[in-house]
This record gives sequence, C-alpha cells and structure tokens, in this order.
Amino acid sequence: MKRFIILSFLVIIVVIAYLSSKTLGGQNNEVSEAFFLKLPLNSAQRGITQIKKWKAFFPGKSIDDSTYEIDNTVFKIKRTMLTGIQLESYEKNYPEIQWTADINAIEMRDSAFIQFYLKKIQSEETLWSRLSTNAKTNHQKKIYEKICSSAVSYFESIKNVYGYNIIETNVKDSILLTTNITSADTPSIKTIYELIDKLKLVMSEKGEKAVDSPMLNITQVETNLVSTTVAIPIHRRIDVTGNFKLKNMVLGRILEANVDGGKSDIKQAFSAMEYYRMDRQKISPAMPFETLLSYRQGMPDSLWRTKISLPVY
Repeated sequence: MKRFIILSFLVIIVVIAYLSSKTLGGQNNEVSEAFFLKLPLNSAQRGITQIKKWKAFFPGKSIDDSTYEIDNTVFKIKRTMLTGIQLESYEKNYPEIQWTADINAIEMRDSAFIQFYLKKIQSEETLWSRLSTNAKTNHQKKIYEKICSSAVSYFESIKNVYGYNIIETNVKDSILLTTNITSADTPSIKTIYELIDKLKLVMSEKGEKAVDSPMLNITQVETNLVSTTVAIPIHRRIDVTGNFKLKNMVLGRILEANVDGGKSDIKQAFSAMEYYRMDRQKISPAMPFETLLSYRQGMPDSLWRTKISLPVY
C-alpha cells in the first residue's frame, strides 16, 4: 500500500510536469500574448520603440535609462528593433535563470496590438528544476502582461506618442487676407508684426474685423531665399490691391496642436505632426502654418503660445 501511494505520487508529479511544459511552451518555456491598441500600426511602433518613454509607463521603478524593476524582477532593455524592443529579465533571488522577451507592435485583423514573446534563455534538464522554472516563467508572464497593459494604456494617448495633443478637425476659417515678402534670412519678430499691422490697416480701411489670430508661414525656398506669408482670417471678401491678396482655404480637414515655447519648440512640434500625418498615410495639400495665440514682440519666447496647423486629406 505504501509503495502504491509513492508510485501514485510520482505519477502525479510527472503528469503535472508534462502539463506544465505543454501549457508554457515546452522545454524552452515560451509564452506570448497580444494586447489591442487603438492606434495605427506605425504609431504603435513609434511609441513602443522610444526608450525614453518607458519611464513614463513602466509599472515599477526605474534604475537607469535601460534598467527597471518590478515584483523583485529586474528588466534590461537590450536593443530597439524596427517594430519593438528586446528585453532580458531575471528574478533577483534567482539571477542564474534568465528570460528574453521581444515586445513588438504588430498588426492582426487590420488592428494594432502590442505583443510580447517570452522565452527562457537557459534550459533545465531535471524534472524538479523544470517544475520550478515553469512556475517562475508563469510569474514572468504575469509581469510582462502587466507591462504591456500599462504600455497600451499609456500609448492610447496621442500626446504620449508624439509629445503633443494633435487633433484632426474641420477647417473653420475660409477667407484669408494675406501678404508676403521674400528675404535672404528669417525675418525678425519686428518685421513679422509690421506685416501684420499692414493687414490690420487694410481691414480698418474696409471696415472689416478679424475672425481669429494672425497666421504665419516661413518657408526656406532655397539658400539665401526665405518666403514669409502672414494672414488674418476675415468674415467676408473685400477689395484689395498691391501685395495684399485674398485666399480661400479649402474647407476640409486639418491637424492642429497647441505649443508653448519658442522657435525650437514649434519646429519640434511640426516634426511630431509630420510623423502623425505619415503614420496615418494622409496627404497635405497646402502649407503648414502657425497661429499666433500670444503677442510675441518684446516677449521671451518661453512665453509664446502658438497653434500649429497642417491641412490634410
């Protein structure tokens, strides 16, 4: 009877080990899981591959720029890939047992997902060590689930992907009173406001008022040739002559984002907006422009408030 009990116990252990190895992917302890993300695939890949963003969403503590810790487990970012990140991890109490994981943004059924593929680096040969390692792999799996869920929650915010709250909306102002100059270099703030004042004088003479704040586009046409256009949206068409023109914006779709700061901040925001446009495979039929929400002359650029815009379809 005693021998039967011992044999039964050993059989149960073998069955558990077999089932565990099957459930967790066999001897290599491989597991994977995917999490739905409400973003275009390119946006999801752009988000997950930005190492500097990991501190913001990682559900544990940051040790340095590429090392993190959660639930007594250490994670090291080994490298970035085209579609994701590769990590290695280990429990602090068992540093000899290590795992590698690829966290990628992938496309399934026309939707973006964040998926992790987890694999134990070292193989264990004995039944007892396999049972122990399977339990540890299951623990790792739960932590990676937590990491990916946190990443999904974080990157579903457009601002967290691109750094700015970029929105797509309808064009509101269709009639623009404009003027343009060319110069060898970028115009000064003083020159820009001289152009705006000229537009306001024309509006005053015609009894017209502005619908919104002044708009600005500065384009480097070629070396030593810069084109500067300023515009003010107005209510109705008026007669203009000389270097003043009326332009109609196409009443379509437009990308917009608010920016605090000076020229470098605005340039960075336009770059982010261009990534947003490309990630969604949109085409821009017109030039981008700034709307001057704050008065810049005599103000430090740290206090500038600007809305940047890019027409798209």
